[in-house]
Amino acid sequence: MTRAVTLAEIADTNTFVVDVTNNRVGIASTTPTTTLDVGGAVKATSFTGNVTGNATGLTGTPDISVRNITGVAATFTGVLTYEDVTNIDSIGIITARSGVSIGDSIFHTGDTNTAIRFPAADTFTVETGGTERARVNSGGVLLGLTAAVGEGGTPADLNSTEIGRGFINLSRDDTAAADHILFGKNGSIAASMGTHTSNSLVFKTGTTERLRILSDGTVATGGLSATPGTVAAGSFVQAAANAGFFVNGYDGKFGTSSNHVVSFAVNGSEKARIDTSGRLLVGSSSGSGEPIAAFQGRSTDANDGAMIALTRVGATPSGTIGIIQFATGSDYAKNYATIISASDGTVSSSSTPGILRFSTTAAAATSATERLRITSDGLIRIGMADFSQPPGTSNAGTQISNTGSGSFNSSAGATSESSHALFFNPNGLVGSIRTSGSATAFNTSSDYRLKENVLDIADGITRVKQLQPRRFNFIADDTTTVDGFIAHEAQAVVPEAVTGTKDEVNDDGDAVMQGIDQAKLVPLLTAALQEAIAKIETLETKVAALEAG
Repeated sequence: MTRAVTLAEIADTNTFVVDVTNNRVGIASTTPTTTLDVGGAVKATSFTGNVTGNATGLTGTPDISVRNITGVAATFTGVLTYEDVTNIDSIGIITARSGVSIGDSIFHTGDTNTAIRFPAADTFTVETGGTERARVNSGGVLLGLTAAVGEGGTPADLNSTEIGRGFINLSRDDTAAADHILFGKNGSIAASMGTHTSNSLVFKTGTTERLRILSDGTVATGGLSATPGTVAAGSFVQAAANAGFFVNGYDGKFGTSSNHVVSFAVNGSEKARIDTSGRLLVGSSSGSGEPIAAFQGRSTDANDGAMIALTRVGATPSGTIGIIQFATGSDYAKNYATIISASDGTVSSSSTPGILRFSTTAAAATSATERLRITSDGLIRIGMADFSQPPGTSNAGTQISNTGSGSFNSSAGATSESSHALFFNPNGLVGSIRTSGSATAFNTSSDYRLKENVLDIADGITRVKQLQPRRFNFIADDTTTVDGFIAHEAQAVVPEAVTGTKDEVNDDGDAVMQGIDQAKLVPLLTAALQEAIAKIETLETKVAALEAG
């Protein structure tokens, strides 16, 4: 049975003590030190005020509001509101339903050198060992820095990382090669980005370098250990097993590192290459195949056709300028023909005389012999014993020129009968020009085996009397008068001596001039002369008979 107890009944006992002097009340406490000093557990539906001492067992339902707890942790079944708390020691998890306001820092129990601090507005930092390691502020994320340097800036601390608006600044305090960004997969490094000792950017897959951008802008791939200055600045260099190339953006160069070729493929099949000797091979990879090359001019310019230029270094080079060789074998050991361009005389900045030499290889020979030459002044020399000199008594050969006397010069190598020109048609040899000793013969075919229906000329005098020899000058040379025939007049008497038709014109209305071979008149003249001789002899016989009688 429970009954009400007044303060007077329990005062000055061990259960309830009232300290009138100090205005304090003690419950299970004989010497209260606070306004309410409870020696045991306190249970209340609500509670407001300060609690000091051991707060173990303090519970409240539905909530308890406390300004300060200086003792150990207490268990609450409701909501506990902390006001002006100087220390909270929680065994379990503290859950805040809204924001948590921290005056300066959050640090690890027993390790005050490890903390999260709030040193300024819009800023928090992370510290280990008493040193700031990371900082996040309104400008970005700083690792190893206490102040931002901005995009392109130089960090005060070289071992640092800055992540700003649109940029990341990674820095080290040494010049050694290092990976700065790593990409992992399944517990291993899949790829990385870093720097090299020569201020270059390195890209790797796994742990193998695949691409490097040098400080001079050169891009190297395939693991090439290129350094600035080994190739032209701004080049693209690729070096892999037995293949590679580099391209220079300024000079347009395209090439390889040492002992590698440049090859060109179509549909996976090699069609051309530049080998280690600098040879351009088209349709062959070794020079022993059958190269085929085609060159095409620009279709937009009617005057710009395909061109092959063979040049030689030097402002005024002399000697051989370029060679086109036709050969087989990897070393061109079997030479069939050659075309050579060379200087011809003194070369200067204002004079570049040149010649073309054409050579072929004879049967049972392996080296080419010069057969034809075009000189710098337009002479064409063929089959010369000495191509540097014109044909002469001791220099056999043929020369064709379009200037001066002797436009066609032919020299035989002997004084015996030699052919200088032979003329053919489908019927065979029909004419020739030959020399023998000191004479020249102009021959036309006349063998009896080529002829039929052979008859004597019976009317030579009659027909000769029909010829009309004339004196005239040519319109193009009005100062020179010559003897000759009018072509169509002679054609009426000796048709085979004249070519063309009187007053003939071509499809464009231009005149087609007639010509005459006066040698063709000789047979008729001979027949007429023979007839005249016969008559003279008859008359002489008659005169002799009359004189004798």
